[in-house]
Amino acid sequence: MSRILMTTGYRFEGFTIEEYLGVFSGECALGTGFLSSLDSDISDFLGTNSQLYSEKLKKAKESALQMLEEEALQAGGNAVAGLNISYIMFSKDIIGVIANGTAVKVRELFARNGEDTAIPIWKYNGNTAFIPMVFCGHSVRGEYAFRMELFYESEDTIGSVLADLEFVSVFEQKIEIKDVVFTDFTSVKKNRLASGYTTVSIPCEKMALLKKVSIVTKKYIKNEELIDLSDMDLEQELVSKEDQKSDKPVLAEMYELNSSKEILEYLKDHMDKHNQKEPELMEWMEKTVMIERFYGGRKQETINYIKDYYGLD
Repeated sequence: MSRILMTTGYRFEGFTIEEYLGVFSGECALGTGFLSSLDSDISDFLGTNSQLYSEKLKKAKESALQMLEEEALQAGGNAVAGLNISYIMFSKDIIGVIANGTAVKVRELFARNGEDTAIPIWKYNGNTAFIPMVFCGHSVRGEYAFRMELFYESEDTIGSVLADLEFVSVFEQKIEIKDVVFTDFTSVKKNRLASGYTTVSIPCEKMALLKKVSIVTKKYIKNEELIDLSDMDLEQELVSKEDQKSDKPVLAEMYELNSSKEILEYLKDHMDKHNQKEPELMEWMEKTVMIERFYGGRKQETINYIKDYYGLD
């Protein structure tokens, strides 16, 4: 089994290339004289003869790859990118097998078997085409790997986001990190995009000590167009989940309604009137309405959920 990563491409999923160490190769010469003495010509081998030939080619390929691996390790690499294997006929009885590629040093971006820890979003600037919904990550060799999920109503695409982060610890310490890039956004569910992981150095030993984070978007790419917000007074644009919930629905009005479906329509009208967006609440409501359609009786459960969500008395 190979001790290093190898790929015919030029990127490694979950890793970042830190250093390129040069092009290396491993070579192995394959003698076919023992087969040439057989009755059939080498190009017409069938059955047992072709199987013997294939086995010898396979061993030669493994030997060339092993030599390439040794070269990469000696150069200080732990991976080979752009792997290429070629076969050269030197004479009727000798074939060369050559494996070459670029030796690189890669670093794992995040622990693939680890579970993410969610950090509540404290504030964000509301002048973007999206709403940051989830911010989470985990530790990786002294650093942290984070990803961000966005709520995005449009069918347009978000390519990358440049943002400033401010973490607040349980000791009320503030940790500011400037110009963090989130990219490789993919759809994870309806109206939800999740970024790939990005590593951040934070002077905090345990992620559990990070209580909340504010995300101030300075630039982002929408449909390959750069949207630059950095010249604006972004502090004035900061909103929080608490700000969004300041105009709360009225419990008495919801009790007058007959079903979860009617409560959903009431909430939509309320949010449109107050320019609110609560995608998490709407997602839960739509699922509840669907359940109610089959089983009925979800009004009280819906009101209890909304009470907890808004902190209604």
